[in-house]
Amino acid sequence: MLTRPQQQLAAAMKQYWTDLAKTGSPDSWSEPLWPRFDSASQEMLSLVPPSPVVETGFAAEHHCAFWALAS
Repeated sequence: MLTRPQQQLAAAMKQYWTDLAKTGSPDSWSEPLWPRFDSASQEMLSLVPPSPVVETGFAAEHHCAFWALAS
């Protein structure tokens, strides 16, 4: 069973997929816009319950530069 926050996120994700299939764009009037990735702003859509949120700073927060050099 999904928790209530997980159900909310699942509904939002279904809407994104439906809009992508219908229009070629995941953007939905009922959910935050899915930002096009830009390496300068590093905006991304975080899919963490209960609802999607546009965030920045993912690379710094997860030490991506370190892991890119380590591989």
